[in-house]
Amino acid sequence: MIKEFYTEHPEVSGMTEEEVQQFRADNNCTVVSNFDEKSEAPLLKPCLEFRHAFEPNFPDIMATIEQQGFQRPSPIQAQGWPYLLSGKDLIGIAQVSNAKFMSSYKFHFAPPSLQKFNCGIVGSLLPRAPPSTLVLCECFQL
Repeated sequence: MIKEFYTEHPEVSGMTEEEVQQFRADNNCTVVSNFDEKSEAPLLKPCLEFRHAFEPNFPDIMATIEQQGFQRPSPIQAQGWPYLLSGKDLIGIAQVSNAKFMSSYKFHFAPPSLQKFNCGIVGSLLPRAPPSTLVLCECFQL
């Protein structure tokens, strides 16, 4: 099953390890690790701007983001998108408010999942289960 939708933007590639660590420290002490402690897979760098994750491959998502007037990704979005678009597993925990939940749900979880369905990939994955997303939040947020 091919789930690789992510190409690291040159500006993201150019971030030093110190810049990445500073971003994580400045943004809710973001912790990033591989599920398998023995894994030697490199940790993915955050996408500090929407275009780092979605240009040029996802023009419809970029148009929606621009139309909604969002300025920059939330910390969970910035660090989560590279993993989700790469088809990797992700456990993301973030503070939730109405605005954060909507931006997180709309632009963090939904686009990668919907893009997989929209591209007709689901049909090619059968008999395997289609991509899925699980979003947990407090009841009053719904």
